Amino acid sequence: MAEFFLIYEKKLTKNGYSSTEVMYGVINMQVELGVVSIEQLDKAVAETRQKYTYVWTRMEIRSILKSLGVTCTTVKLQTT
Repeated sequence: MAEFFLIYEKKLTKNGYSSTEVMYGVINMQVELGVVSIEQLDKAVAETRQKYTYVWTRMEIRSILKSLGVTCTTVKLQTT
């Protein structure tokens, strides 16, 4: 999973985002995917993230994940 976030970080940097935007983008994606909860983040980081982070829409997140080669982010139910 760490490799995914490194690729995501490189992609944001390559697309011209500042290091601060990249850092908050990665944090936001980790929270959105449930890798880390907002409660786990340092209080100051969480407040800063909420204040300065661009609010991503679900379509933007799907587009980013698709561009990184992720085909599915939900667990498919298996019926037997």
